[in-house]
Amino acid sequence: MRLPVAFDAGSGVGLEAVSGMDPRLTAALRDQGIEELFPVQATVWRETAGGACDRHDICIAAPTGSGKTLAYALPLVSALAARPARALRGLVVLPTRDLAGQVFGVLAPLCAALGLGLGLAAGRAGGAAEAAMLASCAPDVLVATPGRLAGHVGATPGFGLGALRFLVVDECDRLLRQSYQGWLAATLGTGAARRVVKVVASATLTKDPAKLLKLGLHAPRFLAMATEAQRYSLPPSLKEFRHVVSAERKPEALAALLRALGPDAPTIVFTSSLETTARLQRLLAALGEGVTRGHSVEYSGALGPDRRRLALEAFSARRARILVCSDALTRGMDVAGVAAVVNYDAPVYAKTYEVRHFRAMLRKAEGSRVADLALDRLALAEVAPAVEAALRRLQAGEDVAPDGREAGQAAACAKAARPQKRRRFATLPTLVPTPQGIAVA
Repeated sequence: MRLPVAFDAGSGVGLEAVSGMDPRLTAALRDQGIEELFPVQATVWRETAGGACDRHDICIAAPTGSGKTLAYALPLVSALAARPARALRGLVVLPTRDLAGQVFGVLAPLCAALGLGLGLAAGRAGGAAEAAMLASCAPDVLVATPGRLAGHVGATPGFGLGALRFLVVDECDRLLRQSYQGWLAATLGTGAARRVVKVVASATLTKDPAKLLKLGLHAPRFLAMATEAQRYSLPPSLKEFRHVVSAERKPEALAALLRALGPDAPTIVFTSSLETTARLQRLLAALGEGVTRGHSVEYSGALGPDRRRLALEAFSARRARILVCSDALTRGMDVAGVAAVVNYDAPVYAKTYEVRHFRAMLRKAEGSRVADLALDRLALAEVAPAVEAALRRLQAGEDVAPDGREAGQAAACAKAARPQKRRRFATLPTLVPTPQGIAVA
């Protein structure tokens, strides 16, 4: 592998300045409010000549929020549209059902604009339904999880990878760490008629030749941030504050903050564990929208994939204003229109802190009315009675969370909603005004 191709975390490139992009693709991007390519997207487009150059495989190492998905999606669909042929020619593999669904959503409008068929094999439908789709529709691009992919190769009539031209391995490090039913051998050993161009991407892409050797990369080009400092830094427009309260008053401080933010500020609340996520969600549900100024939903690895998907859909559609989540949300997931991020539990690692706050910076939340909120207006006294009453109801087992959890779990939930007294003070990060919206650090 030659020296990395470096790109700066600077301003983007306007669509009018992007060479060789199909006008239909440009229109599809503008329909989504995209007027420029992020640096990593512009670099991948240039290095692949918009998908026309297949002499090199591509390795993309870029932090969360930099736009990796669109970076590989644009040259992929552009290359396939330039050579029409109804067969599976583009394959995108991701480690989880949630990530596969998200990437499918990014590709859908691009494929539709160029007349390409798109399929999803990630376990959202039954195996028989997926097999029928693959056999009858013959999509040009398939987004798949490794287990489902391995299950269809050689077992689904009419499904094959003989025409495959592009293989994208997203979240590459995670996929290479585990065998995932031998999906890689099944994919690379299908006897494609021509060399398959590979694109591997990850926020923490390994440079270990032994690991990348498994992929059989051809003359690879490694694309990465220009400096390590850029790779692990927050956007300069992000301003950070914290609000210090005693551990016992932490739930009250959160309730006061949510109340002060108001009903028009979509807010993500991060916790440090699955248990705390579930318990905090129960507390917010018990408090009610009169206190929190918005409906809340839970997202964590403890929930099934369908419930996680429904939670994200509710938050994105503004049916819920508050998303209470564990760091499962930081693993490649993207949420649009976030106005505020609250670290209810401070992260242990700086990298986790960075990734959490890219949730707020990645998609702009325009028109926030709370960017000038003063910290001393967080009136804990106003919400304290409601918090105490909600905790008493949970301890008495009177409440059942709207997501259908057993009422018998309520007492344990109430116990964790009150932080343990192992430390005298706990910090509740607070409001951060930014040009993009607001964040809480």
